[in-house]
Amino acid sequence: MGRPSYDELAALVVAQATIIADQAARIEVLKSQVEALTGRIAELEARLAATSKNWSRTPSSDGSRCGAGSGCIGRRSGDGRASGGRSGWADTHPLGWLMADGR
Repeated sequence: MGRPSYDELAALVVAQATIIADQAARIEVLKSQVEALTGRIAELEARLAATSKNWSRTPSSDGSRCGAGSGCIGRRSGDGRASGGRSGWADTHPLGWLMADGR
């Protein structure tokens, strides 16, 4: 195995230039992905920091899903009755006959 010829070296340079160009393009794609993901992480960290479940603030002060007036299950409606529930439960409950007439 002797020294490579000029043509062999020229072909190697062309091949390496192609590889370098492909890598540069890939780097640009990865840079934009890193920027997008960095922004997303910052957004999620801000949301996490604003959640009362992780801090000593009350739920109504952070705008979380089950804050004041959000209508979460278990919250009382304006007339004092709990939302949700199982309709027709009195038909299958052992004491349902007591509840069926509204007492």
